[in-house]
Amino acid sequence: MSQPSFRPIATGDFEISSSGADVAFDPSYGSAELVVRIEGKPLGQIRLRLDRGAISRYEILRAVETQFASGLRAHDLSQWLLRGQTSPTLPSASIAICTRNRTDDLVRMLPAVLAQSHDAEVIVVDNAPSNDDAKTLVRTRFPTVRYVLEPRPGLDWARNCATTESRSDVILFVDDDAFPDPDWSRVVRTLFSRDPALGAVTGLTLPFELETPAQEMFERTGGFNRGFRRKWGVPFPASDGWSAGHLMGIGDFGVGTNMAYRRSALVATGLFDPALDAGTMTGGAGDLNMLFRVVKNGYKIVYEPGAIVRHRHRRTEAELKRQLFNNGAVVAYLQSLHDLFPDEKQAFRYISRWLTKDLSTKLLRAVRCDSKVQRELAWAEAKGYGHAVVTRTYRRAQKNAQRLADNTPAHLAARERLGDSAIPVGRPPILRDTEYVEVDIDDGLLPWLDVSGLTTVINFRFKGELVSVGHCVNGGRGISDEQLADILIESVA
Repeated sequence: MSQPSFRPIATGDFEISSSGADVAFDPSYGSAELVVRIEGKPLGQIRLRLDRGAISRYEILRAVETQFASGLRAHDLSQWLLRGQTSPTLPSASIAICTRNRTDDLVRMLPAVLAQSHDAEVIVVDNAPSNDDAKTLVRTRFPTVRYVLEPRPGLDWARNCATTESRSDVILFVDDDAFPDPDWSRVVRTLFSRDPALGAVTGLTLPFELETPAQEMFERTGGFNRGFRRKWGVPFPASDGWSAGHLMGIGDFGVGTNMAYRRSALVATGLFDPALDAGTMTGGAGDLNMLFRVVKNGYKIVYEPGAIVRHRHRRTEAELKRQLFNNGAVVAYLQSLHDLFPDEKQAFRYISRWLTKDLSTKLLRAVRCDSKVQRELAWAEAKGYGHAVVTRTYRRAQKNAQRLADNTPAHLAARERLGDSAIPVGRPPILRDTEYVEVDIDDGLLPWLDVSGLTTVINFRFKGELVSVGHCVNGGRGISDEQLADILIESVA
C-alpha cells in the first residue's frame, strides 16, 4: 500500500479526573488518538495533532470540554444515581483464548489476561495446530494457564471446547491478538452479578496500534468500535415465542474478540455453530449467530463500553482485503438463522434489503473516490458477499462440520454431552402490555426492579416531585440499577 503521506498515529488513554503532566509520544507520531476517561470509564475518543510528539494537558482538556460536555453530565448523573451501590459478589469466570499457530501473539497478550484485577481461570484452546509451539509456551512460561487441544479446525469448534471445558459461571472470550484492560473481567462480571436475566455482555474494542495505512483504513471504515454508550438488547414476546428480529443487525452490539456469556445461557442456547467463523469456508459470523440466538432464547444482552479490549488490526493491505472479503460471512449468518427461526421472515427480508443498499452505497462511493486503495477494499467486500451467495458457502461448511462431528473421537464427543441442567429462560408471564411504575431516586436507585409488562413507563421522582418519565421495552424482564440509570439519563438528555 503506497501512501507516502501517512504517518503513524499514536494510541493511548487520557484520564481527566487525575492531575498529570502533558502527554508525550515518540516524535515520529504526527497525531494521537486518545481514549478520554473519567475515573477509568471511557467518555469517547479524540484525535489531536502532536507537536514533536507532545501535546499539553490544557489543550486536551479544552478539546474534551468542547466535545464531551454531554458525556460528562451523563457520567455525573450516573455516579449520583448509583452512589448507594455495594460491591457485588462476582461470579466465577473462565477467560478463553482460542489460538492457532500464533505463539508470538500469545506470548504478548497472556500477561495482560493474567493481570486482570480479579482472579479468573485462563484457558488456551489450541485449534488444530500444525506444531506443539503453543503447548510448549503455555506449559513452560505460563504454568497457571490451562492448555487444551481442539483438533477440529474452526474457531467455533475452539469456542465450544472452551465452553465444555469450563465449569465457571461466566466465560469471557478474547482473541490472541487482543489486549484486555486490567479491569475488563471485573466490569463484565459485575454486570452479570447485578442482572440475572443477562445472558451475554460485549465490550468496546479499540485499536491497539495505528502504525500502518491498513490499520488506519480499517478504523475509518468502521473498525470494531461500537460506541461509548451502553446499549441493551432484549427479546420481544410474540404469540409463538420470542421474537428478536429487531436485533437482526446484532453486530451493532460488538464483536467476538470481546464477548462474554453466562455459561448456563450458552448451554441452554446450544453450542456455537461450527460451520461459521475463522478456519471454515464462511470465515466469520459465529459471534453474531450466538448473540442472536441468546436473545432469541429469552435472555438480555448488553454492550458495555467500560469493558475495553485493544485489538491489533491487520497490518497489511492484503490482510485487510481478506478480512473485508470475509464480511461475506453475514450471508452465512443470515442463512444459519433462517434455518433455525423461520418465524423471523420479515426481519430477514428487512436486513437483506438493508445489506444490499449498504453494499451498493459503498461501491458507488468507491467508484467516485480518487483513492485506488478504497476502491479495492470496497470491491473486496463486495466479492466476499457475492462469493458467499454464488458458492453456497454456508451449506458446504455445514457438510464439512457434520463430517468432522461424525468422525469425532469418543472422548471428545463425551466432553460435548453437557451435563448442565440449565434450560432456556423462556417467556415470563406478560400481565399487561404496558406497566407503570414509580421510582424514587432520593437515595439512589433500587438494585433491581421487577416488571411484568412488555413496555414499562417509569416515573422518576425526587423528593416527591416528578423529574422525568422514562420508557423501557424489556419484555417482562427485571431492570437492574445500571439499566435504570441509563433509562433516566436518556430521558433527560
